[in-house]
Amino acid sequence: MYRYALWQILCLLHTVQVWGIVYLLSGHAKCLSLDKRTASHFLFILTAHSWQVGKKRIFDMKKALLLTIFLIGFSLSCSAQLFGKTKTINVVPDRAQIIMNGAEVGQGTYSMNMGREDYVMLRLTCPGYIDRVVRVYKSDKRTSLTFTLEEDESFTASEANSDLANKNMTVNVRNGLTPDIVWKRLILTISDLFPNLEISDKEAGWIRSAWVLKRFAYVTIRTRIEVKEIMGQDTPRYRVRLQSEIASNKCGTHDECFKQWDRVLKTYNESISNLVNSIQ
Repeated sequence: MYRYALWQILCLLHTVQVWGIVYLLSGHAKCLSLDKRTASHFLFILTAHSWQVGKKRIFDMKKALLLTIFLIGFSLSCSAQLFGKTKTINVVPDRAQIIMNGAEVGQGTYSMNMGREDYVMLRLTCPGYIDRVVRVYKSDKRTSLTFTLEEDESFTASEANSDLANKNMTVNVRNGLTPDIVWKRLILTISDLFPNLEISDKEAGWIRSAWVLKRFAYVTIRTRIEVKEIMGQDTPRYRVRLQSEIASNKCGTHDECFKQWDRVLKTYNESISNLVNSIQ
């Protein structure tokens, strides 16, 4: 009687283990280094054997016991791979975003399970700091890792100014100013911050400075100003535009490396105001 009860327990364990493996493989295919076809054959054989044992009541205690031990060991090994080492990631500053596979997974801190992968790639980002991409290795014995982001010097040297950076502004000329006076004032005001002029065409009413580059540890900022008269107006008007662009130093200073930046270096923050006040 006890042997029959033991056999029933083994059959139950056998079936549970088989379908436990089915679950593990269906949700975490990396548990085995098998392609889908091979894994399907493997599961079919195990399931068929379980059905055969239950239907025919094959009473081979030794085989049943060995198979159960094998399945338990396999499941434990598989689980160890799937639910491997847990590591806690800490970032300074603590408001930094932690991004994995394009999705934010934490802010300042994140606890993750390494799984079967040898390493995990994380991107750490925070306004005012230099972005950082790090690899967290499973083989690293540390359970807690701290990464410190470097402060972005260009951020502290500039101000957010969405109304000024790369936007067109129309300035009406004050009554009583002659074209010659307006032109001289524009040239004088612009030359204070932008000593080199690419274009200075009085007939067309067009002034454009050369780019002025400011290099920081990781990025380069370039700034220039452009002023152009709006023709065909009863009242003299000028279109003013302050261009601000940023490029990674890894790319260089070629035109294609730069993109528009919604911030303005503090050096030029009052340049538009000074220019407007000189003619308006």
